[in-house]
Amino acid sequence: MNIGVLALHLDPSRSGVDAAVHALVKEWRTQADITLYYSRMNPAARLDGVNYVKLKGVPCYSFNVEAITSAWSWQKLALLGRASRHDLVYSAHPLFTPSDALTVHFCGRDYLAILDEAGWGNTPTSWGRHLCHWVENRVACAVERRVYGHVTPESPAFHVVSRSLGEALERYYPGCRSKVIPNPVDVDRFSRRPDSQNVWESVRSRMNWRHEAWRWIFVGGGWERKGLAQVIEALSYEDPAVVLMVVGKGPVSMYESVARRWGVEQRVFFAGPQGDTERWYQAADLFVFASRYESFGIVCIEALASGLPILCMPFKGTEMFLEDRKNGYRVSSPRDIADRSKNLRLDRDGYTSMSVAATASVSRFSSSRVAAEMLDFLQDARSRSVWRTGKGSLP
Repeated sequence: MNIGVLALHLDPSRSGVDAAVHALVKEWRTQADITLYYSRMNPAARLDGVNYVKLKGVPCYSFNVEAITSAWSWQKLALLGRASRHDLVYSAHPLFTPSDALTVHFCGRDYLAILDEAGWGNTPTSWGRHLCHWVENRVACAVERRVYGHVTPESPAFHVVSRSLGEALERYYPGCRSKVIPNPVDVDRFSRRPDSQNVWESVRSRMNWRHEAWRWIFVGGGWERKGLAQVIEALSYEDPAVVLMVVGKGPVSMYESVARRWGVEQRVFFAGPQGDTERWYQAADLFVFASRYESFGIVCIEALASGLPILCMPFKGTEMFLEDRKNGYRVSSPRDIADRSKNLRLDRDGYTSMSVAATASVSRFSSSRVAAEMLDFLQDARSRSVWRTGKGSLP
């Protein structure tokens, strides 16, 4: 099968969506002819056996400018016959049409409802970032209404990455009936137990931390949404020997101020983006993630595969991987995070049992297994494509 894959970015270290697309393409390239259309790509993500076509998108992530301009670029190529060169076109973003199949990673209306209920509260952000975020999400909602609010025979087949995301989507767009296929994760990469001693020793010596420190790790960007401020606050309720490593891109100076406010500035290390996150997971004892909204949470799967128990808020997708009190805990507040951490820190037998359960709980998310399920989904989408068979008009 000849598959055209539409992706805004291709940088597995940047986001869960990028990581998922990269994992799928890596598996599919031995079973199909793959052409990947992209706006921006990390050169390290380039794979042998895959054709790449760059879309002419304006490289401005704010206000969805890059997504909109890249989608226009794809539509021009499609009208020139590019889409018809493929047996099937698969998209990871609802703006990219025409396509035969689409993965739904996000529901903007659901996200805004959750934010309105919770309020910004302790979330540190500037007015500029808040305004940009507000506009981006309303653009996302408009795109969703266009794609999910008017389902027709010409609409692409779509699936969601978690059961709870599918329920939210059907609540806001009753015409949508979605299949659930989780995001793929390179489980083997994170379960190989790479040497992490150099990572820990480098951080420990730089921060003057004790050898026996109990180590939390937070991985991800979008720190406002993903609750880094709450994780830092939780650190202030734990023993002074507990420390936090933050891996990912974000407004460091703003969160250094948060750490100073809670008196833990000497216990938080901002590592920045890292290409070898598997070594950072292995350098930690516990994964802590207080996100307000996710649709799946790939970083949680990576942490579990690394043998780390996880503490996370009950966002969408946790029902897919979090077995409360077995491979981690659902937490409700910074104090709850600290209490659960203390329980695990003092109960070493319980911690070991939970670590073993964490590793054992992620096999169903392996890239090979999910990629095979996705290929079946794509084959079905190909067989029922209306616009491609000429029974409908080009969307």
